[in-house]
Amino acid sequence: MGLKLETCLIAIIIAFSLLSSPIFALNNNDYEYIYGVNNLLLIGANDNCEPFYNFFIVLTIDSLNKNLTLTSLHKNSFSSECNKTLYDLYLDSGEDCLIDSIKHDFNINIDNYVVINKVALAKIVDSVQYVKLNNKSASGKDILDFLNSTKYLNMYEQEKIQMDVIQELLYGFSRLPFSNYPYVIRETFDYVELNITPFRMLSLGFSALSLKNYKALQVQLP
Repeated sequence: MGLKLETCLIAIIIAFSLLSSPIFALNNNDYEYIYGVNNLLLIGANDNCEPFYNFFIVLTIDSLNKNLTLTSLHKNSFSSECNKTLYDLYLDSGEDCLIDSIKHDFNINIDNYVVINKVALAKIVDSVQYVKLNNKSASGKDILDFLNSTKYLNMYEQEKIQMDVIQELLYGFSRLPFSNYPYVIRETFDYVELNITPFRMLSLGFSALSLKNYKALQVQLP
């Protein structure tokens, strides 16, 4: 289990670094060890009428305590600074205001973010081709239909399922042959938004090699 999670973490970090730069070459000057806690915010950004596709999930890489955590932030939590829900704040003011609010209300410092709408999610799943749902291979449409089927569940149940989908997507990247990465880049590059450099992503991947506990702890914050 530890090795599998290590592999999927390194794969997703390298994949997103590839998405941010179509030309990729790796040598000893392309990365460095990063000490401390690093938080990557995964933003599921879609219409308010489709909350089952929307999420704020923090991927925490902690090189001090040697662990990995997925933390789901409740979309309808109110920002104490703006008197809006987190998702309304995001729609109205963008990533920077959202990150400031998360720091103020949850005491989580976000280092970087990745924005994935439902079109991007489907494209990534179809491009990877190694994502599973109920132990069966799943297409992008299968994943979107599955999330859509949760529309009548309460929001906390939806967010738990969303974390499971994200974790399965990470596993999908770990199953993907590296030779297929250029295809994934070509298919998804126009759909994913990032604010992180290839050097930073690769440094996080290099730092993750030091981790001993790769169990992805899942946490939901109200």
